[in-house]
Amino acid sequence: MTTSEQPQPPCVGCLGSQRCWVCNGTGFLHPMGRRGRCTRCDGTGTCSLCVAPAA
Repeated sequence: MTTSEQPQPPCVGCLGSQRCWVCNGTGFLHPMGRRGRCTRCDGTGTCSLCVAPAA
């Protein structure tokens, strides 16, 4: 089995769900009762660690 065929471990942030772990994939937060765009995923709802290129 080559390295490209080996399964990747789940993401440490989202545990493999690819949903933002801060807003739970909604793209929005509710700080102090006001709805605002999630700053971690920039409102996409997608895990920022999964979409970031590997360093």
